[in-house]
Amino acid sequence: AQGRAAPRRTTRRGKAGGGFLGGVVTTLGRRITDLRRDAHRLGPILLFAGLSAVTIGSVWLVASGTAASALAFVDTRLQAGLVEAGLSLQRITIRGRTNVESDEIIEALQLDLGQSILHVDLEAARARVEAIDWVESATVMRMLPGTIHIELHERRPFAIWRTREGDALIDRAGTVITRHDVTQFAGLPFVVGPGAERTAGELIEILDRQPLLKARVVAAVRMGGRRWDLRLDNGITVRLPDSGVEEAIRELVELNAQHDILGRSIRSIDLRFPDRWIIDPGKDGDGPSEQQGEGGEILTDFVTGNEVTL
Repeated sequence: AQGRAAPRRTTRRGKAGGGFLGGVVTTLGRRITDLRRDAHRLGPILLFAGLSAVTIGSVWLVASGTAASALAFVDTRLQAGLVEAGLSLQRITIRGRTNVESDEIIEALQLDLGQSILHVDLEAARARVEAIDWVESATVMRMLPGTIHIELHERRPFAIWRTREGDALIDRAGTVITRHDVTQFAGLPFVVGPGAERTAGELIEILDRQPLLKARVVAAVRMGGRRWDLRLDNGITVRLPDSGVEEAIRELVELNAQHDILGRSIRSIDLRFPDRWIIDPGKDGDGPSEQQGEGGEILTDFVTGNEVTL
Protein backbone atom coordinates (compact mmCIF):
# COMPACT_ATOMS: atom_id res chain seq x y z
CA ALA A 1 0.00 0.00 0.00
CA GLN A 2 2.90 2.24 0.70
CA GLY A 3 4.26 1.74 -2.83
CA ARG A 4 1.21 2.99 -4.64
CA ALA A 5 1.02 6.62 -5.67
CA ALA A 6 -1.95 8.65 -4.58
CA PRO A 7 -4.40 9.38 -7.42
CA ARG A 8 -4.35 12.92 -8.92
CA ARG A 9 -7.32 15.09 -8.24
CA THR A 10 -8.88 16.41 -11.47
CA THR A 11 -11.48 19.08 -12.26
CA ARG A 12 -13.95 19.10 -15.16
CA ARG A 13 -12.85 21.76 -17.70
CA GLY A 14 -14.33 20.38 -20.91
CA LYS A 15 -13.18 17.88 -23.46
CA ALA A 16 -10.75 20.29 -25.12
CA GLY A 17 -8.49 20.38 -22.18
CA GLY A 18 -8.17 22.54 -19.15
CA GLY A 19 -7.06 26.05 -18.42
CA PHE A 20 -7.52 29.29 -20.32
CA LEU A 21 -7.01 27.78 -23.81
CA GLY A 22 -9.75 25.28 -23.27
CA GLY A 23 -12.16 28.03 -22.32
CA VAL A 24 -11.38 30.03 -25.46
CA VAL A 25 -11.87 27.02 -27.71
CA THR A 26 -15.17 26.25 -26.04
CA THR A 27 -16.38 29.81 -26.43
CA LEU A 28 -15.40 29.93 -30.12
CA GLY A 29 -17.25 26.70 -30.73
CA ARG A 30 -20.36 28.10 -29.21
CA ARG A 31 -20.09 31.29 -31.31
CA ILE A 32 -19.67 29.28 -34.53
CA THR A 33 -22.70 27.24 -33.67
CA ASP A 34 -24.69 30.45 -33.03
CA LEU A 35 -23.55 31.94 -36.34
CA ARG A 36 -24.58 28.82 -38.26
CA ARG A 37 -27.99 28.88 -36.60
CA ASP A 38 -28.52 32.65 -37.32
CA ALA A 39 -26.95 32.79 -40.78
CA HIS A 40 -30.30 33.43 -42.50
CA ARG A 41 -30.83 36.49 -40.31
CA LEU A 42 -27.27 37.81 -40.43
CA GLY A 43 -26.88 37.54 -44.20
CA PRO A 44 -28.13 41.08 -45.05
CA ILE A 45 -26.09 42.57 -42.22
CA LEU A 46 -22.92 40.87 -43.39
CA LEU A 47 -23.62 41.98 -46.96
CA PHE A 48 -24.07 45.58 -45.81
CA ALA A 49 -20.87 45.39 -43.81
CA GLY A 50 -19.01 44.06 -46.84
CA LEU A 51 -20.30 46.80 -49.13
CA SER A 52 -19.43 49.41 -46.53
CA ALA A 53 -15.91 48.11 -46.37
CA VAL A 54 -15.58 48.27 -50.17
CA THR A 55 -16.99 51.81 -50.23
CA ILE A 56 -14.68 53.02 -47.48
CA GLY A 57 -11.76 51.42 -49.25
CA SER A 58 -12.68 53.10 -52.53
CA VAL A 59 -12.99 56.49 -50.85
CA TRP A 60 -9.57 56.00 -49.31
CA LEU A 61 -8.08 55.10 -52.69
CA VAL A 62 -9.57 58.20 -54.36
CA ALA A 63 -8.52 60.46 -51.49
CA SER A 64 -5.00 59.13 -51.61
CA GLY A 65 -4.81 59.67 -55.38
CA THR A 66 -4.00 56.03 -56.03
CA ALA A 67 -7.30 55.25 -57.74
CA ALA A 68 -7.29 58.43 -59.81
CA SER A 69 -3.84 57.70 -61.13
CA ALA A 70 -4.77 54.12 -61.92
CA LEU A 71 -7.98 55.12 -63.71
CA ALA A 72 -6.19 57.81 -65.71
CA PHE A 73 -3.59 55.29 -66.83
CA VAL A 74 -6.25 52.77 -67.84
CA ASP A 75 -8.26 55.44 -69.68
CA THR A 76 -5.20 56.64 -71.59
CA ARG A 77 -4.36 53.10 -72.66
CA LEU A 78 -8.00 52.48 -73.64
CA GLN A 79 -8.12 55.59 -75.82
CA ALA A 80 -4.89 54.62 -77.52
CA GLY A 81 -6.26 51.15 -78.20
CA LEU A 82 -9.47 52.52 -79.69
CA VAL A 83 -7.54 54.89 -81.95
CA GLU A 84 -5.32 52.02 -83.12
CA ALA A 85 -8.48 50.04 -83.85
CA GLY A 86 -9.70 52.82 -86.21
CA LEU A 87 -12.23 54.46 -83.86
CA SER A 88 -10.77 57.97 -84.01
CA LEU A 89 -12.41 61.29 -84.89
CA GLN A 90 -11.66 62.05 -88.53
CA ARG A 91 -14.46 64.35 -89.66
CA ILE A 92 -17.04 66.86 -88.31
CA THR A 93 -20.12 67.57 -90.42
CA ILE A 94 -22.74 70.29 -89.85
CA ARG A 95 -26.24 70.66 -91.30
CA GLY A 96 -28.67 73.54 -90.83
CA ARG A 97 -26.08 76.31 -90.62
CA THR A 98 -27.02 79.64 -92.24
CA ASN A 99 -25.82 82.55 -90.14
CA VAL A 100 -23.57 81.03 -87.48
CA GLU A 101 -19.95 80.58 -88.56
CA SER A 102 -18.55 77.05 -88.89
CA ASP A 103 -15.42 78.05 -86.98
CA GLU A 104 -17.55 79.13 -84.03
CA ILE A 105 -19.23 75.73 -83.94
CA ILE A 106 -15.92 73.86 -84.19
CA GLU A 107 -14.49 75.97 -81.37
CA ALA A 108 -17.54 75.32 -79.19
CA LEU A 109 -17.27 71.54 -79.69
CA GLN A 110 -13.76 71.46 -78.14
CA LEU A 111 -12.83 68.30 -80.03
CA ASP A 112 -9.54 67.24 -81.58
CA LEU A 113 -9.20 65.30 -84.81
CA GLY A 114 -7.56 61.96 -84.10
CA GLN A 115 -8.95 61.53 -80.58
CA SER A 116 -10.98 58.49 -79.61
CA ILE A 117 -14.48 59.01 -80.98
CA LEU A 118 -15.99 56.87 -78.20
CA HIS A 119 -14.64 59.33 -75.62
CA VAL A 120 -16.59 62.29 -77.07
CA ASP A 121 -19.16 63.51 -74.51
CA LEU A 122 -22.11 64.18 -76.84
CA GLU A 123 -24.29 65.93 -74.25
CA ALA A 124 -21.53 68.28 -73.17
CA ALA A 125 -20.74 69.08 -76.80
CA ARG A 126 -24.42 69.80 -77.51
CA ALA A 127 -24.66 72.14 -74.53
CA ARG A 128 -21.64 74.11 -75.73
CA VAL A 129 -23.06 74.45 -79.26
CA GLU A 130 -26.44 75.60 -77.93
CA ALA A 131 -24.67 78.32 -75.95
CA ILE A 132 -23.96 80.09 -79.26
CA ASP A 133 -26.33 83.06 -79.68
CA TRP A 134 -27.56 82.05 -83.13
CA VAL A 135 -28.33 78.44 -82.13
CA GLU A 136 -31.81 77.66 -80.84
CA SER A 137 -31.22 73.91 -80.54
CA ALA A 138 -28.69 71.34 -81.67
CA THR A 139 -28.23 67.59 -81.90
CA VAL A 140 -24.74 66.04 -81.78
CA MET A 141 -24.47 62.50 -83.14
CA ARG A 142 -21.65 59.95 -83.26
CA MET A 143 -21.39 58.15 -86.61
CA LEU A 144 -18.87 55.34 -86.41
CA PRO A 145 -16.15 54.80 -87.21
CA GLY A 146 -14.95 58.43 -87.30
CA THR A 147 -17.59 61.16 -87.81
CA ILE A 148 -19.32 63.59 -85.45
CA HIS A 149 -22.43 65.12 -87.06
CA ILE A 150 -24.27 68.24 -85.84
CA GLU A 151 -27.87 69.12 -86.73
CA LEU A 152 -28.55 72.83 -86.12
CA HIS A 153 -31.76 74.79 -85.73
CA GLU A 154 -30.86 78.48 -85.87
CA ARG A 155 -32.89 81.28 -84.38
CA ARG A 156 -34.97 83.04 -87.02
CA PRO A 157 -34.43 86.82 -87.23
CA PHE A 158 -37.76 88.52 -86.54
CA ALA A 159 -37.15 92.19 -85.78
CA ILE A 160 -34.53 94.75 -84.80
CA TRP A 161 -34.84 96.06 -81.26
CA ARG A 162 -33.47 99.54 -80.63
CA THR A 163 -32.37 100.50 -77.11
CA ARG A 164 -29.97 102.96 -75.55
CA GLU A 165 -27.29 100.28 -75.84
CA GLY A 166 -27.80 100.11 -79.60
CA ASP A 167 -29.59 97.82 -82.02
CA ALA A 168 -30.06 94.10 -81.44
CA LEU A 169 -31.42 91.38 -83.69
CA ILE A 170 -34.19 89.40 -81.93
CA ASP A 171 -36.26 86.31 -82.69
CA ARG A 172 -40.04 85.86 -82.35
CA ALA A 173 -39.76 85.23 -78.59
CA GLY A 174 -37.72 88.38 -78.07
CA THR A 175 -34.43 86.57 -77.49
CA VAL A 176 -31.43 88.65 -78.53
CA ILE A 177 -29.60 86.83 -81.30
CA THR A 178 -26.74 89.26 -81.89
CA ARG A 179 -25.77 92.91 -81.68
CA HIS A 180 -23.17 92.60 -84.45
CA ASP A 181 -23.71 93.44 -88.12
CA VAL A 182 -27.40 94.16 -87.53
CA THR A 183 -27.53 96.52 -90.52
CA GLN A 184 -27.62 93.57 -92.93
CA PHE A 185 -31.13 92.85 -91.59
CA ALA A 186 -32.40 96.38 -92.13
CA GLY A 187 -35.47 95.07 -93.97
CA LEU A 188 -36.90 93.69 -90.71
CA PRO A 189 -39.37 95.68 -88.57
CA PHE A 190 -37.92 98.09 -86.03
CA VAL A 191 -39.23 97.98 -82.46
CA VAL A 192 -38.17 100.57 -79.92
CA GLY A 193 -38.24 100.91 -76.16
CA PRO A 194 -38.05 98.85 -72.95
CA GLY A 195 -40.09 95.66 -73.18
CA ALA A 196 -40.64 96.04 -76.92
CA GLU A 197 -38.68 92.87 -77.66
CA ARG A 198 -41.02 90.71 -75.53
CA THR A 199 -44.29 91.99 -76.99
CA ALA A 200 -43.42 92.78 -80.60
CA GLY A 201 -44.41 89.34 -81.91
CA GLU A 202 -48.16 89.83 -81.64
CA LEU A 203 -48.09 93.32 -83.16
CA ILE A 204 -45.94 92.30 -86.10
CA GLU A 205 -48.18 89.33 -86.84
CA ILE A 206 -51.18 91.69 -86.93
CA LEU A 207 -49.31 93.95 -89.33
CA ASP A 208 -48.43 90.91 -91.48
CA ARG A 209 -52.16 90.59 -92.16
CA GLN A 210 -52.18 94.20 -93.40
CA PRO A 211 -49.18 94.23 -95.77
CA LEU A 212 -49.96 97.64 -97.33
CA LEU A 213 -49.80 99.32 -93.93
CA LYS A 214 -46.85 97.27 -92.75
CA ALA A 215 -44.84 98.36 -95.78
CA ARG A 216 -45.15 101.95 -94.56
CA VAL A 217 -44.23 101.30 -90.91
CA VAL A 218 -40.72 102.52 -90.14
CA ALA A 219 -40.79 101.64 -86.44
CA ALA A 220 -43.11 100.47 -83.67
CA VAL A 221 -42.48 102.28 -80.38
CA ARG A 222 -43.53 100.73 -77.08
CA MET A 223 -45.26 103.35 -74.96
CA GLY A 224 -45.35 103.00 -71.17
CA GLY A 225 -45.09 99.23 -71.41
CA ARG A 226 -48.80 99.14 -72.37
CA ARG A 227 -49.35 99.99 -76.01
CA TRP A 228 -47.72 100.92 -79.34
CA ASP A 229 -47.17 103.93 -81.57
CA LEU A 230 -46.50 103.26 -85.25
CA ARG A 231 -44.14 105.65 -87.07
CA LEU A 232 -44.85 105.70 -90.79
CA ASP A 233 -42.50 106.46 -93.66
CA ASN A 234 -44.04 109.92 -94.23
CA GLY A 235 -43.65 110.98 -90.59
CA ILE A 236 -47.22 110.24 -89.42
CA THR A 237 -47.60 108.68 -85.96
CA VAL A 238 -50.45 106.23 -85.46
CA ARG A 239 -51.30 105.88 -81.75
CA LEU A 240 -52.74 102.42 -81.12
CA PRO A 241 -55.03 101.51 -78.19
CA ASP A 242 -54.13 99.25 -75.27
CA SER A 243 -56.56 96.59 -76.50
CA GLY A 244 -58.46 95.89 -79.70
CA VAL A 245 -55.34 96.63 -81.72
CA GLU A 246 -56.20 94.44 -84.68
CA GLU A 247 -59.68 95.92 -85.05
CA ALA A 248 -58.33 99.49 -84.87
CA ILE A 249 -55.70 98.76 -87.52
CA ARG A 250 -58.26 97.09 -89.79
CA GLU A 251 -60.57 100.12 -89.59
CA LEU A 252 -57.65 102.44 -90.35
CA VAL A 253 -56.68 100.40 -93.41
CA GLU A 254 -60.27 100.34 -94.68
CA LEU A 255 -60.71 104.09 -94.23
CA ASN A 256 -57.37 104.81 -95.83
CA ALA A 257 -58.34 102.69 -98.85
CA GLN A 258 -61.38 104.92 -99.33
CA HIS A 259 -59.95 108.35 -98.51
CA ASP A 260 -56.15 108.12 -98.49
CA ILE A 261 -55.91 109.41 -94.93
CA LEU A 262 -52.29 108.36 -94.58
CA GLY A 263 -51.37 110.22 -97.75
CA ARG A 264 -52.40 113.59 -96.35
CA SER A 265 -50.29 116.16 -94.54
CA ILE A 266 -50.99 115.32 -90.90
CA ARG A 267 -48.90 114.73 -87.82
CA SER A 268 -50.72 111.93 -86.04
CA ILE A 269 -53.85 109.78 -85.82
CA ASP A 270 -54.95 108.75 -82.33
CA LEU A 271 -56.91 105.48 -82.28
CA ARG A 272 -56.95 105.03 -78.50
CA PHE A 273 -60.61 106.00 -78.02
CA PRO A 274 -63.38 103.54 -78.96
CA ASP A 275 -65.87 106.24 -80.05
CA ARG A 276 -63.64 108.64 -82.00
CA TRP A 277 -60.31 109.23 -83.65
CA ILE A 278 -58.24 112.33 -82.87
CA ILE A 279 -56.27 113.66 -85.80
CA ASP A 280 -53.51 116.20 -85.37
CA PRO A 281 -53.02 118.17 -88.61
CA GLY A 282 -49.70 119.55 -87.44
CA LYS A 283 -48.35 123.10 -87.52
CA ASP A 284 -50.07 123.94 -90.82
CA GLY A 285 -53.55 123.17 -89.51
CA ASP A 286 -55.84 124.69 -86.91
CA GLY A 287 -55.09 122.09 -84.23
CA PRO A 288 -56.30 118.60 -83.45
CA SER A 289 -59.64 117.60 -84.88
CA GLU A 290 -61.87 114.55 -84.57
CA GLN A 291 -63.85 112.10 -86.59
CA GLN A 292 -67.24 111.70 -84.85
CA GLY A 293 -69.11 108.43 -84.44
CA GLU A 294 -68.24 104.92 -85.45
CA GLY A 295 -69.30 105.05 -89.09
CA GLY A 296 -66.88 107.70 -90.26
CA GLU A 297 -69.63 109.77 -91.92
CA ILE A 298 -68.08 113.15 -91.10
CA LEU A 299 -64.33 113.64 -91.19
CA THR A 300 -62.53 116.89 -90.47
CA ASP A 301 -60.29 117.95 -93.33
CA PHE A 302 -56.72 117.40 -92.18
CA VAL A 303 -55.18 120.57 -93.55
CA THR A 304 -57.83 123.32 -93.30
CA GLY A 305 -59.91 122.02 -90.40
CA ASN A 306 -63.10 122.28 -92.47
CA GLU A 307 -65.59 119.43 -92.16
CA VAL A 308 -66.26 117.52 -95.32
CA THR A 309 -68.77 114.73 -96.00
CA LEU A 310 -67.23 111.45 -97.12
